[in-house]
Amino acid sequence: NTFNVNNLSHSCIVAYCNDGSVEGKNHPTDYDVDGAASVTPIDEDGRQGATVDMSAPMKGQVKSATRTIVVLKDGTLEVTDVIEALPEMDCPVEWRMLTKAQATANPDNIFLTRSGRKRTLKVKVSDTSIIPEYRVLAPELPESWNDEFMYCQKINGRDIATWRATVPAGKTVTFVTTLKK
Repeated sequence: NTFNVNNLSHSCIVAYCNDGSVEGKNHPTDYDVDGAASVTPIDEDGRQGATVDMSAPMKGQVKSATRTIVVLKDGTLEVTDVIEALPEMDCPVEWRMLTKAQATANPDNIFLTRSGRKRTLKVKVSDTSIIPEYRVLAPELPESWNDEFMYCQKINGRDIATWRATVPAGKTVTFVTTLKK
């Protein structure tokens, strides 16, 4: 277990549910290491990026999950997550990004500043009844991890910019997160 390679610090989507079908999952956010994600590159109409089908690694947490990451012509980073919850349980999800910027959570976005540069992180949700909660977290070293020196080197002075929302059981919801000037 190291902070650098887990799914709680990088720009990732985390599902906080687990139907118990994957043996050896110690925490609801653990990915299924036997599940392979497929990656499809995108290079068209001023959009460069990739689509990742994360359904297999997130087995037991969601019915399906895809993430498309593109950089638009104007420099905006756009991350589209399409999450289909399992039919029998709601699925709380969280989008996270570890950042060196100073992050401030507001009711409808997160404002980031660093070295005079300013960016806004915002998510649009396909189901307007779902209201995301924006938060800024300070990274914490889990007690069970033994890599405190390496961990502290990597995250010292950083914030985790995050939003949380819940996908209702059996529903598919699209989250479009943008980071723009």
